[in-house]
Amino acid sequence: MEGATEPEALQHRAYYKMGLFVYDNAKVVLIMTLILCGSLASLMTLEPRYAEGYGEGDLESVHGWDAARIGFTSENESDSFSFHVLFHHPGANHEDEAIQSAMIETVSPMAENEHVSIEYPWFTNEVNRTELISSVNPEWTRVKIEVNLDRDGSKALLKEHFDDLVLPDDAPDGMEKWVTDNLAIDVTFDLTLKDELIKAELLAAPLTLIILLLVFGSLVAAGLPVLSGVYTVLAAVGIVTGLSYVFDDITVYANNIVSLLGIGLSVDYSLFIVNRFREELGRGRDHRTAIAMTSATAGRAIFFSGMTVIVGLMGMLFFENTGLPSLGWGGICATAVALTSSIVLLPAILSLLGDRVNSFKVPFSFGVDAGEEGFWSNIASGVMKRPFAVLVPAVIVLMLAGSPFLQAEYGITTYKALSPDDESRQGMELTDDNWPEYISNTALAVFETEEGVDPLHEDNIRSLYRFSQEILSIDGTTYVRSHGHFDVNMSEDEVVDFWDSS
Repeated sequence: MEGATEPEALQHRAYYKMGLFVYDNAKVVLIMTLILCGSLASLMTLEPRYAEGYGEGDLESVHGWDAARIGFTSENESDSFSFHVLFHHPGANHEDEAIQSAMIETVSPMAENEHVSIEYPWFTNEVNRTELISSVNPEWTRVKIEVNLDRDGSKALLKEHFDDLVLPDDAPDGMEKWVTDNLAIDVTFDLTLKDELIKAELLAAPLTLIILLLVFGSLVAAGLPVLSGVYTVLAAVGIVTGLSYVFDDITVYANNIVSLLGIGLSVDYSLFIVNRFREELGRGRDHRTAIAMTSATAGRAIFFSGMTVIVGLMGMLFFENTGLPSLGWGGICATAVALTSSIVLLPAILSLLGDRVNSFKVPFSFGVDAGEEGFWSNIASGVMKRPFAVLVPAVIVLMLAGSPFLQAEYGITTYKALSPDDESRQGMELTDDNWPEYISNTALAVFETEEGVDPLHEDNIRSLYRFSQEILSIDGTTYVRSHGHFDVNMSEDEVVDFWDSS
């Protein structure tokens, strides 16, 4: 009776036949997969339509914000997004001509754009001046920059000029600046994620290659998993970019998942394929049979492993109004491409390489020859001899490692997620210190009256006053401001009388 590792026992299975097909048509399969990768990667040339991770769902807060935008914006007005440039000028205030000149020069790259309006503290009326001049210390001032474009356009414009917003060489000694707040925080997150991901990949790539060299002992064999990882990232990022035109919940974080998960799975799956192929060659199989056996064993295991991962990631698609669907899409794309490259692309390459997969040997390696002796074989034998003696300590260690999860506290991402030395984060912290009156979090409530009904009618004023008082009674609420509650010292009747006499 043939064993499960003999060709006779597997030759009628679909994966064995797929291996034979790939071997017999290796050049065609290789060319087609590379064309497919190039086509998918070309989608990266499109400008992605990433969502912000909020504001796209069927939520009361979203509808309220839309109602406010429509109700309080004229037809000729466009969307706008703003940020501040914070300045510290020790020993001088904003009226100093040298300070004013330095501030104007700093923001000049943005001032030249027709979609930008800039508000300087010395040109601001008394009512709005406290927003730009610190009430704690007049040595701290801000310049407000408003971009009259949609969010994507505003972010793109700031990204273009972010590094240009610097103090001039002739700025007064000790003067400092920070680009911060709102739009600047969003842009900083985008740039930081991109830069940190590149750094992580540059660090991981050589380490991965070194480990693969130690495992395989051959430069060619070690390079195949790396090639699979590059294929996966290029194709999957292209798919994610294309999906951003189809779904409205794809965020920039999907690319991070593609890189992290795609590279990991590609290397993992490729290890199975390359290692199994070398083992089959070591057993004396011809190249065609070795590819078929590799597909029937390692290829089959990889397929079901990948499908299990994909099914698990699909669960993230059902979390509406969060960033989770985007992570799910990124993971699904990365897994699907890693799966395909491992069971189709790699066997085609191995079919063409044959014994040359062991070329360019290195003098040091762990060795992967099949056998019943060795480090891993001894571990497996020891576990099978004493399963419970291994199981109990392993479960205890895993439970201890996961115990911090019981004390986990979750919240939304704020600027404090940035590095402490980040300019935008430092600017926000310094703003909180010098503009304490703006620290509190605010919520916008939108009231819609029936068409033709005067918003200043007595019934509407009284309803709004009572609602404001109800909100004000909630612990932690510091103030409620509306046309029905604009002075905490006025009673309901006094507010009504005020509007009646106006």
